Amino acid sequence: MYAYQQKQQPSLLDLFKTALFIVVVIVFMMISLSTGDLLWFWPVFDETPSNITVHCYGNDITLQPDTAIFSQLTTVFNKNFSSYKNWDSVSMSEISWADYKVNDQFATLVIDYPEKVRVHSIYKYFSNVDTLVVPLDGRHASSFSIFSVYNNAPGMGSFHVETIEPLIEFMNTQGVCPIS
Repeated sequence: MYAYQQKQQPSLLDLFKTALFIVVVIVFMMISLSTGDLLWFWPVFDETPSNITVHCYGNDITLQPDTAIFSQLTTVFNKNFSSYKNWDSVSMSEISWADYKVNDQFATLVIDYPEKVRVHSIYKYFSNVDTLVVPLDGRHASSFSIFSVYNNAPGMGSFHVETIEPLIEFMNTQGVCPIS
């Protein structure tokens, strides 16, 4: 009538699995709380900008949102920025931000967003930005830096991607801004 169940012996493997699960949950929650982002581990960036300006050696080129080139550049940038990125404490100064806009020795990609966007990472920085700035030629271009701006004020730190070559190649092949 009654089925007799044999008592299971405690297992070291089960204890290890439980402890590992608890540690993973605690680490996940600590990072989530410190970044304010439950998706801090998500590498994909797929935001749609409201405006793209290329400061091309002293000339401003504004790409219109309803054009194919705007959409293609957005795709190239998002794919490039979705790759591995490393945060660094190197920040863009007010002087650099002003230079990027007018200096005829620099080529810079400036991407504006209609609302604050978040770049998912284990760092809280880049959690509320409305502009991303990519030096294509000139100061900081060789380190593949991407800077943030909020309310026209440069943000803290920068992300470094593996390469900005896809962006430079796009600028050259589409004739937006010839970069050597």
